[in-house]
Amino acid sequence: MIRAAALLLALPLCAAPLVAQTQPQTQPPWEPTLMFSINLGLTNNSSLWTLPGQPQAAPNNGFDTLALSRVLRPGLVAGVGATYFLSPDFGLSAEVTYFGIASEQRCAGPAVFQPDSLNLNQEACTRANGAHVNTSIVGFLLGATYQMSKADRIRPFVRATVGPGIMGSSYVTTVGQVTGPAGCASGCNLFLFEEANPPQFTFVANLSAGLTVKMSDAYRFRMEIHDVITSQTVASGPHPPNNAEGPTSTVVKHIPTITFGLDLLLERRRARRY
Repeated sequence: MIRAAALLLALPLCAAPLVAQTQPQTQPPWEPTLMFSINLGLTNNSSLWTLPGQPQAAPNNGFDTLALSRVLRPGLVAGVGATYFLSPDFGLSAEVTYFGIASEQRCAGPAVFQPDSLNLNQEACTRANGAHVNTSIVGFLLGATYQMSKADRIRPFVRATVGPGIMGSSYVTTVGQVTGPAGCASGCNLFLFEEANPPQFTFVANLSAGLTVKMSDAYRFRMEIHDVITSQTVASGPHPPNNAEGPTSTVVKHIPTITFGLDLLLERRRARRY
C-alpha cells in the first residue's frame, strides 16, 4: 500500500518534463526596432511657369517681345533617414533629403528683333534658352511609416513626412549672357526677368509608397515612389520694359520621384545592438 502511494506521487514529477518538452515554445516579446536608411533617386520633369509676352527694352528706344518660361528637369535625390518602430507595423520617421529639383530656362524671341548693332536682346535670349540652373531644395522632415505586411521576405509600406526646406537658386530669375558691350568680351549677364527677393525657405511634404526586400537579418533593399509636394515661387506677370523686376506668386507643385536604397535594422535580440 505504501509502495503504491509512492508511485502515484512520483508520476506527476516524471510527467512534468515530458509536458514541458511537448508544449510549443512561446515567441519572445516584440522589441522596438531602429532602422537607418539611405536613398538615391531621380525627380521627374514638368513645366513650372510661362510668360508669353514679356517686353524687353531694346537699345533704340523700343522693345522686343520675348516668350519666357521655366521647366523642371530630372534631378538627383539623395537622403538619409531613421525610423523607430513602436510596433511591428507603425514607426516614427525622420529624414534629411536633398531634392535636386533642377530647372531649365526657356526664351523665344520675335521673328524680327528691334534694330541693334550689338544684338543684345537676341544674344541674351539665345544664350538663356536651354540654360540649366542649379536649383534645389534640402528638406528636414518628420513623419510616420506604416508597414502593411508582417511577411519577413517582402514588406510593402507607406510613409508620410513633412517639414521645412532650404532653397537654392531662384526658380524665377532668368539671365542671358551677352558679349557685345565694351568690357563684356568674356560675358556679362543681361537680366530678362529678375526676382526681387528670392525666398530662402519653403515647405516640403514627402508622400511615398514602396516595398523592402530582405537581404539578411540586418539589411533590406528598398524601392520607393514619392509624391514630393513643395511651394515654389513663379513669375506671375511681365515686368515693365525699363525694369527687370517683375511680379511673382507662389504655387504648390507635385513632383514625382523614384528612389532606391538600403535599410539597416538594429534590434536588441540580434548581434547588432543599439
